[in-house]
Amino acid sequence: MTQSKSDAADVDFGPGGVLAGNALNRMLQQGRSYSGRERNCCFLNTNGNAQADGKFANISASSGLDMIDDGRCTGLVDWDLDGDVDLWLTNRTAPRMRLMLNQLYGGSQDSTNQFVGFQLTGGQPGTNRDAIGARVTLIVEANGEEKMLLKSLRAGEGFMSQGSKKLLFGLGEGEKAVKLIVRWPNKENSIEEFSVAEANQYFEVVEGSGQLKMLDLERQLTLKPGKPKTLPPVSQARLAFETLLPAPEIKYETFDGLTKTAYVGPGAKTLVVLWSGSCETCESELRDITARAEDIENARVRVLALSVDDLPEMDDAERARNLVAVIGFPFDHGFATRELIDSLQKSHDLLMALDSPLPIPNSFLVDEQGKLSVMYKGKMSIDQMLNDLRHSEGDLYKRYENSVVLPGSLLDHSEFKEYLNRRVAALHYSVAREFEDEGMIDRAIGQYEEVINLLPEKQFAPRKIARIYLEQGDFENAIAYFEKVLQREPENINAISQIANIYVTQRKFAEAQAKCEEAIAFEPDSAPLYYNLGNVLINQQNYDQGRQQYEKALELDPEYAESYFGLGMIAFFNEDFEAAEEQLNLAVEKKPELAEAHFQLGNVMANQKKFAEARSHYEKALQIRPNYAQAINNLREVIRLGESQ
Repeated sequence: MTQSKSDAADVDFGPGGVLAGNALNRMLQQGRSYSGRERNCCFLNTNGNAQADGKFANISASSGLDMIDDGRCTGLVDWDLDGDVDLWLTNRTAPRMRLMLNQLYGGSQDSTNQFVGFQLTGGQPGTNRDAIGARVTLIVEANGEEKMLLKSLRAGEGFMSQGSKKLLFGLGEGEKAVKLIVRWPNKENSIEEFSVAEANQYFEVVEGSGQLKMLDLERQLTLKPGKPKTLPPVSQARLAFETLLPAPEIKYETFDGLTKTAYVGPGAKTLVVLWSGSCETCESELRDITARAEDIENARVRVLALSVDDLPEMDDAERARNLVAVIGFPFDHGFATRELIDSLQKSHDLLMALDSPLPIPNSFLVDEQGKLSVMYKGKMSIDQMLNDLRHSEGDLYKRYENSVVLPGSLLDHSEFKEYLNRRVAALHYSVAREFEDEGMIDRAIGQYEEVINLLPEKQFAPRKIARIYLEQGDFENAIAYFEKVLQREPENINAISQIANIYVTQRKFAEAQAKCEEAIAFEPDSAPLYYNLGNVLINQQNYDQGRQQYEKALELDPEYAESYFGLGMIAFFNEDFEAAEEQLNLAVEKKPELAEAHFQLGNVMANQKKFAEARSHYEKALQIRPNYAQAINNLREVIRLGESQ
């Protein structure tokens, strides 16, 4: 059976939820920057100074803006209302935001340097409210002469930034503003003039008012200058996971050379410790675990301490054995395999923003559901580990709050929760795809189920699970998940058709017919759907009604080859070989790659004892589909029959 629509819709996790995996994301995960550190630059207009040769002067260092930041955005605003332009700077890295106050001159406190500022408001039909696009001319008198200062009101000032919409004009020594001329951004480009009587003030300019209104501005937010604090380097870190992924199978070798698999699941929390006998910090951690053995056992935590010393690059297994013996380590222990290290490294890279090699010592806390809950890089605090035992029991938002390194309050807002759901769902989906590619089907389904729980309105995860069950021949579960798709998308033709296909495979033709008719009710102009229904009907030997469905499909799409194939099959069943040949030839004319039509033409010819023609059609079918078992068998038979003539 065919389908009228493809369900290969894009996997959509919403804004900000793009799946990882492209080259840029991989670079960032490896700690690389988009473009290195782009330090801020500052250039001075030399006003045609002959020594500058008409060029701007680079004053980045002397301006104080040339900091070792990865600069991004610049916002221009008179933040302290002193008549000069201050800068808000944002960075991709810490500090994320800086306020740079302009203290080059005294501003309004300096009698020789004054200013005047204007806030424009459109007030007439045809002019936008913010007056974006207005052209402003300020007439200034100095020593009995007039000069013009011009500015335009723009909506944007730079990359991902918006400066203040207030227009600020600086006045030099002895200069006085006398008149403001505004060309408003309307169809008529109307011009309005205003008298300016005072300096060191901001004014509101309302279109059509004819006069300026003084603005009484005051900053309510007081900012204190400060220096970014550089955190000292640390040799240990606790990383609690918001996304709970299944732990890899923990296979290891005992010191006696036996291969074992650690139990991970209900009834026990498991702490997997990676260590080396040549590491002093590792020895200290193992001694701490030994000293707190009673507390750990009372908390029902199983400890598995795996040395990396048996790996080829370490090759110091005897030292590991001696250390465990000297300490009297009371818990299970052995050697980590390369496969386990690689699996834990892969889990680390999926869960962490930056890919980095696992350090030694390194510990993973696995919860009772077999999921990675917390990781400890460097020496672990036993008390912290015991306090973390309930981490995975919290919901996603509680785990998120418990996972952040810096103190703060969780934003209780629906949009943040939706974003978090999408982000975590994207990770589960990515992991599910990897499990599926590796043939770990049960784990893949579990991860797709996590996506459904987080994003019940999205249908790509139920479709994926349905397809997996379909490929495994688990038709009941496949139908159940296609029905889940239909619960939210009742008109999903693909899901309806897939269920119909399964019913045909199960020879439940009445149920298949009902589903085909349901699909046609939603999409009555689809030739493939009528073809599907025709197939179901002829499987019930209802040839007349089947023919009607094929003919209906051809009314909608005269080029639809499959319907000619269906009509040819009906004629073949009725032993009308001439009509069958005609219809099947039309099918291969419309669609030469239709192997089934070539195969059936072979059958038509074989039934008429035209073995050479039958052989030719079987061979064409096999050219298209080399593993076509029926065509191979029939070809052998017509060759035998042809040779016996």
